[in-house]
Amino acid sequence: MASSFIYRRGTVFWWRYVLYLYQNERYDIRLSLKTSDRRVAQRRGAFLMAGSESVENMINESLREPDERPDHSVLKAIAAKAFQERLAACIEMQQNAEGGPKLQQQINSAYADYYQLMLDTRGAPGLPDEVQHALLAKGWSPDRLQRLILVIEQHENGQPAVKQSTVDALLRQQRFEPHNGIRGMARMAIFEGYRDACRAANDDLDIQQGNRLDAPFIDIRAETDTPSRNRPGRGDTGSMPHDAYTTPEGYKSQGLPLSAALELCIERNSGADGWSADTKKQARKAAEMLIFIAGDVDVENLTQTHLSDLRSLFDKLPNRHGRTTAEREGGLAASLIRATTMPNDMLGLSSETMNKHFTWISALLKAAKSKGHMPHAKLDFEPLRQKSQSAAARKSKGRARDRRASWSLEQIARLLRAPIWTGCRGIDLRFEAGEVIYHDAWYWLPLFNVLYGGRSSETAGLELSEIYEDAPIPYFSVEDTELRKLKNSQSNRKLPIHPELIRLGFLDYVREMRRLGHIFLFPEMYSPKSKSFAKTYYSSIFQHWRAWAYPDGTPWRHQVRGAWKDCDVHSFRGAVSTALKGVPDGVRYDILGHEGNNATTIFYDGETNLDMMRDALVKLTPLTAHIDHRSLSMRPSDRQHHGRARKVS
Repeated sequence: MASSFIYRRGTVFWWRYVLYLYQNERYDIRLSLKTSDRRVAQRRGAFLMAGSESVENMINESLREPDERPDHSVLKAIAAKAFQERLAACIEMQQNAEGGPKLQQQINSAYADYYQLMLDTRGAPGLPDEVQHALLAKGWSPDRLQRLILVIEQHENGQPAVKQSTVDALLRQQRFEPHNGIRGMARMAIFEGYRDACRAANDDLDIQQGNRLDAPFIDIRAETDTPSRNRPGRGDTGSMPHDAYTTPEGYKSQGLPLSAALELCIERNSGADGWSADTKKQARKAAEMLIFIAGDVDVENLTQTHLSDLRSLFDKLPNRHGRTTAEREGGLAASLIRATTMPNDMLGLSSETMNKHFTWISALLKAAKSKGHMPHAKLDFEPLRQKSQSAAARKSKGRARDRRASWSLEQIARLLRAPIWTGCRGIDLRFEAGEVIYHDAWYWLPLFNVLYGGRSSETAGLELSEIYEDAPIPYFSVEDTELRKLKNSQSNRKLPIHPELIRLGFLDYVREMRRLGHIFLFPEMYSPKSKSFAKTYYSSIFQHWRAWAYPDGTPWRHQVRGAWKDCDVHSFRGAVSTALKGVPDGVRYDILGHEGNNATTIFYDGETNLDMMRDALVKLTPLTAHIDHRSLSMRPSDRQHHGRARKVS
């Protein structure tokens, strides 16, 4: 049991696991589970235990050659791990510390400044008087400068910025035996991870409190009158390279660099009513593209030519860029290389995406202007934007519902004749006819698609704690969880368990999963390597299910700007919505997790009660009525997890 690896430190539960690696060297891993709730701690401990064996095997595979040096991917991994560990420590401190969020933000900001300084000085920080005067002249408050000085003094008095044991541990995780020839490279990567973690910790406080420090983060290297260095990691510095740009050699800062303006923009648009995490990500992407073109120049030196070149970049990129391993590691430069191998109809961003990027850059410049930094030359975005399609043009293409795929009743009937429900050859041969039926994610989740039209991320990630099978009206609750984030607030809802699911034995399945001690309703859908439950469901089940029924695609299949489109999981929403015609709008919206499209449904309609939703869902019963009830047949015990059977050593 994972709980045997859990212990309490104060009021918080921790997880412990001991690895014996590198000639029986002992590694004692202890991680805060960041909760005082034992049930939550056991659940998180189970997740960690699920991945610990694969981690141990990966580390034990082999060691690097003694003369091998960390490359870009290794340093990137070290920085990412340092980021995770530092962020976890910051958040834990924020949860338990006294003094309020503003004090914690000041501490985080001071350390972000400190680690940037460590990067710029190659680990030998110092703030001579002339540098201090330059920082104050660039907008730093005396308090901010004093906090940075205090952090420097603290570490000068015997406390290292990064302990050697930490450096060695992160190197060993990458299968390097630590030595002085590579420790410096790793240390620079750790500084970068720590710096970004301090900023992310402030984002966490921002989400909770809606309060941020007024002072923007300003890159230390752009605050002095000394020539700007390349971003850490270029050349032979050994630190983390940035995939988008290098500052032009010999460039001398005269104002606010674009990278600093971006951080200012993010801060100005944070808070309870600020940008979402996705919006911030889009803004960062737009700024990275501009910096890729112009370099990290000051806002004052940005020109119309830079914007025109950025517009040309939009046309040259693959319209679905950044999706290959090479592009994720090599950034925009790798995307441009890939573009040379692609046909013209697969190149160029959409007009909507281009316009969004220019909107984020406009917001960046507006934030810079609030601090007195404006381009010397007048910039005009209007000729660069793509004209929006007129209402008449949109109407000429037909109704919106006709432009979005929806499964027909005949297509659904064909899908539900799959061997999953009539008998298959085996647990790994679910779409080949046979005599076996298993009641698991393959059996139940497609039925959820058909009977609810819900998003697959909502149902594939259900936990048993969200199922109430013994309630007067059995129901399940769709909620935000640590591993499953919902699309919007309307997605949080209760739904009655469909009578068809009850007829087919779903309540017995739930009770058996509880008896077996599972956390997830469908543990085979939980993959630590997957970005979401929806992606796991799509790749493991749906795409094979659709290919069984329509090996050449449905009649709706077509190509749009390089991407093939076909009826997919989302298409069940349209089918269910159509089947529920005649049901009051408020009931239908609550079933589908929609907000509604008028003031009555948005502001005045209360939550639909379960019996009304159940009565509405009965309209979908004919879709599955042909499926015969079978005695409960569970997955083998060694297959009640994601992937194939695990080898027992």
